[in-house]
Amino acid sequence: MKLFPNSPRKKTSFISRSRKEFSRRGAREKIENQKTINILAWSREGLLGPGKSWNMRWFAGGREIGWIKVRSVKNGVVLGYRYRLKGQEWEDVNQTIQIVRTICHYGGSRPWFICPGCHRRVVYLYAAW
Repeated sequence: MKLFPNSPRKKTSFISRSRKEFSRRGAREKIENQKTINILAWSREGLLGPGKSWNMRWFAGGREIGWIKVRSVKNGVVLGYRYRLKGQEWEDVNQTIQIVRTICHYGGSRPWFICPGCHRRVVYLYAAW
């Protein structure tokens, strides 16, 4: 089940956010402290070929604060993770994020995520949970 950030039910997906959106949410929450995924880093590491899979983990203060399983598929990646709202049971989520490429002027191509919230090309996606 895919749930998008504008869903009235739950916020459980990865989306793109601007610094302006974070400043509206309060001074305590900083964009640098969010769980992010970076498509350019994954491309440099050669992780975007079909059939490749890996785990992504986030740490704060030496303690693991989150993880996702990532599986690369044709024209995208599948993010597998679990979440739970306060007082509810854990729920498994498999979210497909589309990837497109643009041609660079001096050869090669650049990958982009298509944000599931706004449908724009973005380099970073931020966890909405």
